[in-house]
Amino acid sequence: MLYTRLLNQFKEGYLGYGTLGLLLQSCVGGVTAMFILKQGGGDIQKIELFLTTALCMTYNASFFANFNKKFIFNLLLFSIGINCLLIIFSSLI
Repeated sequence: MLYTRLLNQFKEGYLGYGTLGLLLQSCVGGVTAMFILKQGGGDIQKIELFLTTALCMTYNASFFANFNKKFIFNLLLFSIGINCLLIIFSSLI
């Protein structure tokens, strides 16, 4: 299964993959924030901006605090997935 293989690779190269994940997730979060802020400053945009910022900060904090590697990997996938959905949603509106 793809998820299991990726998780095992992440666990083996935790420091390298975690750092690359940190960079990737921060860049995707920044692009998401840019798309959200292009829409204006309404209440929905504020909620979306809070969500993307909270997800990015949660991943960063969990990586630096050395949480469980599976939890960090799942949080990375969740953060990137939600941010990509927010980019798609923001570009359609």
